[in-house]
Amino acid sequence: MVRQSRHRPSTTELMSSTSGDKSNQSSKSPSEKAKAAAASAARRRFLPSFRSSAASVALPPSAVTVADRFFSTVSSGNNGNGNKLRQIKSGYAKEIDGLPETKARSELSSFLSAKSVDSAASLTSSPFKHRAPTPPPGGYSNLMTPSQIKLSLDAAMATFHLHCESRIAALCGQGFYTIGPCGEELLSSVGCALHPTNDAVALHYRHLGVSVARQLRSGRSMEEVLLDRARGYVVSRNDPVTGGVHCAIGSAIGEVEPGVPKGGGDYVVTSTLASQCPPAVGRALGFSLAEKFLSADDPTANGDTHSGSKKKKKLQAPVSDRPVSYVTLGDGSLHNSHFLAAYNLARHARYRRIKCPAVFGISDNGLSISYSTDGYAQALFDSANHNGLLGGDNDATAIPVFRANGTDMLDVYDKTYQAADFSRRQSSPSLILYTELTRRFGHAA
Repeated sequence: MVRQSRHRPSTTELMSSTSGDKSNQSSKSPSEKAKAAAASAARRRFLPSFRSSAASVALPPSAVTVADRFFSTVSSGNNGNGNKLRQIKSGYAKEIDGLPETKARSELSSFLSAKSVDSAASLTSSPFKHRAPTPPPGGYSNLMTPSQIKLSLDAAMATFHLHCESRIAALCGQGFYTIGPCGEELLSSVGCALHPTNDAVALHYRHLGVSVARQLRSGRSMEEVLLDRARGYVVSRNDPVTGGVHCAIGSAIGEVEPGVPKGGGDYVVTSTLASQCPPAVGRALGFSLAEKFLSADDPTANGDTHSGSKKKKKLQAPVSDRPVSYVTLGDGSLHNSHFLAAYNLARHARYRRIKCPAVFGISDNGLSISYSTDGYAQALFDSANHNGLLGGDNDATAIPVFRANGTDMLDVYDKTYQAADFSRRQSSPSLILYTELTRRFGHAA
């Protein structure tokens, strides 16, 4: 998980270099002129794409329609560049209609329209294969509020729609990021289970729903969130997260007022594997050090209100305010050395009783690109199969494993809340395995 520092030429640089070629043509030899002409042509081929991606990307008309009709979050519906986008998409109308994502979205829109007219409409007549999740035997220990449910559903819908538009943008030669999150949209309720500002979050590229939910929860409008993500898909320099870096997920930091964060600011992840895991464990280890150093710099934090007093009374932060470091990955990344090293370090911290409130979230959709993982993730974290490798129930290095049905938004919220609460109270690592997930569409386009 690193910020890429690769320099991208600005539009001004490209245009100035192109004009420079023309002004210096008279002083060049024929061979130099030929090379310059070839370079200029290459820049011209690159420049239109860059200009469109660097421009402010507006919400496509279909996004406004879906948002107005099915999102509970209010959107202004502004669409300044709608005509330009419609012109671009009209040239690829046949190809766009042939995309599986477009067909799926059309079916979903028809289904929701029918349900909005008749809420008792039969689900069996819809084109969808319904797998209504069964609540866990003991029920849910932590219940979502109605507003949290609505927000999570908004984030799930936005996640699906963003993927559809990113595929269309790529098809039209305007987008670059099309590794999709579809099938894992209901993990968005994780964004309501974590602390909105205190917890450090680093997400796997398929867990866009969590990022969207956290940003909506922070008070950002749906339009702002969609627009920022669209800028990321087209590698726009106006993307507030990366400023124009391919294949990244994160969020910009917002403020309620100057100096007071309102959420977001999730760590930027550019990995498609597990390189986000070691830094996440490092942050978990650093929380206690940060608290110690900040307390040393603030005498009142230790109850030392008199400069000459030698007696200090340490004040503990409320359990609910203690931060955890939440990091996610897919089951296909469990073999990656970054995860294994991070997980081993977390176990070592638990063994040495060093504070390390790291929470690993692993989504298991049974696939690693095109390779079937065949239940390996569940077998790996089954305490009966640990055999000393990952720590059994009586092992001093054991990390508790929580399991959530990834198709049950309420269970995802409940188990994530339980795991995060364990790590807050015990200052110890935990792991959540999100199961029953299905990868929709291809791995990447």
